[in-house]
Amino acid sequence: MKKLDVIKNIELIDKNDFNFLINHQKNFAHRFETRSLFRSDYEMRKFVLDEKVHPTPDSKYWQAIGEQVVQIQELVDLSYENRKLKCDIKEKELFLKRYRKIEDEHTQIKAEKLEIEIEQLKFQDMMQKKVAKERLSEIKNWETIIKELEPQLRYGKENFEKHHPERYALREGRDYQEEDIKQAKSAEVGCAFDFNSTEEMLKTEPFIDTFFNHNIVRILVGCPHRIKEDKPCTNLNKLQAPAAMSADLESPYGYPVAEARNLIVQKALTKGYDYIFFMDDDLIIPNNTLVILMNHLKNGYDIAGGFYYRKYKPVESCSMVEDARGRPNRIELGKELLIENPLVLCSGCTLFKTEVFESLEKPWYKQITVKERLVVTEDTYFCQRIKELNKFKSVIDTSIQCIHVDKENGIFYGNENIIKNNRIIEQYRQFYAV
Repeated sequence: MKKLDVIKNIELIDKNDFNFLINHQKNFAHRFETRSLFRSDYEMRKFVLDEKVHPTPDSKYWQAIGEQVVQIQELVDLSYENRKLKCDIKEKELFLKRYRKIEDEHTQIKAEKLEIEIEQLKFQDMMQKKVAKERLSEIKNWETIIKELEPQLRYGKENFEKHHPERYALREGRDYQEEDIKQAKSAEVGCAFDFNSTEEMLKTEPFIDTFFNHNIVRILVGCPHRIKEDKPCTNLNKLQAPAAMSADLESPYGYPVAEARNLIVQKALTKGYDYIFFMDDDLIIPNNTLVILMNHLKNGYDIAGGFYYRKYKPVESCSMVEDARGRPNRIELGKELLIENPLVLCSGCTLFKTEVFESLEKPWYKQITVKERLVVTEDTYFCQRIKELNKFKSVIDTSIQCIHVDKENGIFYGNENIIKNNRIIEQYRQFYAV
């Protein structure tokens, strides 16, 4: 199929309109070839790397890296889809040859239908090639931008987090006092030591082993990522850990969310952790979240989570409750600070007793589609299984107001009293782990 020759087969319109399409076919074909499906170089520089969101070369560099990686992933996925599509075409062409040898009317109708399906698949093939070409164009544009930014980097290409203090200070309109940071670090010399592992620490300071031999309560923090280089929007070092508890991080990458959660649960059960704290990497959470949620679990609940919105406007809660008629409904913030046993408690900022998972057969999380359309998320699936057991108590603490981040476009979704002009209001910033 060449360009837009498919127009010749359109039979849904009258003769005059059909002639209009045929007469303008060359124009359509040219526009099809020249129109961009994705962002232009100007749009990438002007809007994706917006100065307000990315005020430093380092910030622009890491955003460009992320954008390019997404396009490469999509291009690889498209390549697999195109290979399957070509197999579908070959398969249908084989059946078509067989049908053409049979002369009865019913079989010939089947053959005609197969011809139409083959034409449609070939049109899809043409569209996929167009998309692949456009994705590659954006990948090349990002490569040009990345190479331009590399000589301007202040913090190098190895550690994504180093540029964050300056970036967020400038975004908030504060002066970034680099010398003050250097002085603070120099004052720590001689009294603060960082080791690469617990084993290394105990070799240098063996008496500390008596402390670690205590039977300490253990939490596994699970934070799935799309790719290895992804970093959580929450600064894990600024989270307040509950007293007398030990926390370890597990960050599987490259898995669907349901599968990643199952891997984290499996490790927690195998290694004997007492609690699991799921934290999605596109959430910014208050720094005292774990302490608050742990208090809920100590006061009779088995599952406790924070509150956050979906990534679109007007904002709606991710978790759900039942309305007066028993139908799923969003959560409206009001006088109730705690919402007990919600219909769906999303796992993006949620603490669990591991015994909850011990009571269920795996897989604990499952995503369900019908004809490739998502009908049950992994959170909904898990919550309905818990509800069926009628054994565990859950709660959403709406005072834990998380911020949901569209990482690709740099957009914050959260409580309108906390987020203004896509920034955390200064008076609230101190309460978030950023």
